[in-house]
Amino acid sequence: MDSIFLKEKTRVENQIIYVYWWNFGKKTIDYQGSYAGYLKKKDIKVRIRKTDGYRFTITTSSGKVVFDTVDCNYNHGLDEAIKIFFAMMGDKAELVTPYREYKMNWR
Repeated sequence: MDSIFLKEKTRVENQIIYVYWWNFGKKTIDYQGSYAGYLKKKDIKVRIRKTDGYRFTITTSSGKVVFDTVDCNYNHGLDEAIKIFFAMMGDKAELVTPYREYKMNWR
């Protein structure tokens, strides 16, 4: 089971994403590159769970969230982890992935 999750993890982490946030009302690109690079930049830790899925540890200056997924769809898990990160930050942001676009904190 681990080898399936590891292959999926490696494949997905190389996909390109774009992250935008609004600085004083102006759309600004925060990041353009692979999922792996963004995880490293924001210090989001990922590990494969023993039985199934992935565990994400998301840390900001104000708190820490541990998010477990029992789904083998790593794309979905990464997107959710990044959305949780933005919810913790509270900034208006947009995540553009190969499959979807998400807008966070749009009141």
